[in-house]
Amino acid sequence: MGWQRAQQRRQRFIRWLLLAALSGGCLFYLLNQEPALAESGMKLRDFDWSRVNDTVMGGRSSSSLDWQQDDTLLWRGSLSLENNGGFVSIRSDAGWADWSGYDGIEVILEAAGREVEITMQRRDVRVRAGGYYAAVPTNAQGETRVFIPFEAFQLRSFGQPVRGPTLKEGLGSAGGMGMMIADKQEGSFQVVIKSMRPMRHGPKTRIAKEVKPSIVAAIERGVPVFNKGDAQGCADIYRDTLEMLMLEGAFGKGTWAAQMVDQALEKSQKQTSFEAAWTLRWAMDRMMLGL
Repeated sequence: MGWQRAQQRRQRFIRWLLLAALSGGCLFYLLNQEPALAESGMKLRDFDWSRVNDTVMGGRSSSSLDWQQDDTLLWRGSLSLENNGGFVSIRSDAGWADWSGYDGIEVILEAAGREVEITMQRRDVRVRAGGYYAAVPTNAQGETRVFIPFEAFQLRSFGQPVRGPTLKEGLGSAGGMGMMIADKQEGSFQVVIKSMRPMRHGPKTRIAKEVKPSIVAAIERGVPVFNKGDAQGCADIYRDTLEMLMLEGAFGKGTWAAQMVDQALEKSQKQTSFEAAWTLRWAMDRMMLGL
């Protein structure tokens, strides 16, 4: 039997012990279990999935989860910004596992252009209303398949970045895979989740070394231009740099970085120069997290 089902049985047994004894000894046992090994063959159905929406904080968003005949998971509902809400999320019951043999997560989903945050947790890091997040702008049509390196995940609490250890530093005991939508786009949404699994780097998933210095140089050139009131000039600097790196294949193929840049370039073409400059800068800033 796979490691996932064994881990689930172990978790149910631990919960029973906690309920039966309510003792410090049981809690000590829970916190000191050895994690299982994460496997690249893990499937969505290996876990139970649950919803956590902004209603826990007084919001009005709603969502549902349904398994499809092809073993994909349909997540749909409505995002509302009422009562200071604005998020919907799902979590798996994936127990703590050793992910140290992998370099990142491959995610395959259809989300009709919505930005979806991929989430994970470290066993030894506790933050209020938070965890590790990596944003994935999805394709407007068809599926989005991306490889997200562990370096791209950012530690946040209540939606804000916080200082703390990186996800990569604690892969020996990680878990709690999930997703969140908090892109401020009110209305209905539908996401078809096809796969989430750990992966090693492939021949085309690594980002070229010249990406970081090229982006730093573009920002150093673009910021003074923007501050002088030339938003178009700033946007052109950012766009030229990103397009050149894309043309050279510096972001890899099928990577989180390539998806982020491709979507930002496309979006910026339909925006004012001011908006385009910020869209492209936002993409570069987020990408720098994983470099």
